[in-house]
Amino acid sequence: MPHGVFTDLTGQRFGRLTVIGLESKGSGRARWRCLCDCGNQCVCRTDAFKTQRSCGCIRQEKNIKRFFRHGDSFNPCLLYTSDAADE
Repeated sequence: MPHGVFTDLTGQRFGRLTVIGLESKGSGRARWRCLCDCGNQCVCRTDAFKTQRSCGCIRQEKNIKRFFRHGDSFNPCLLYTSDAADE
């Protein structure tokens, strides 16, 4: 595609993002308003669709799974205190 040719991405899906419409077309890169499947809206540059697949909700979901401790951090049996070292 020749440089400077504008392609309308409205209605296309990229991962969880659906392009709603054009936000701005300045400084050589178009910015698109997108609606994520989680309900949030975000603005993305055209070149970001190669890697960006959500508004950030995928990262949040992965972090919740990665750092979920199954309640063990609140178990009093797993707490280490200085009293136990004195015995």
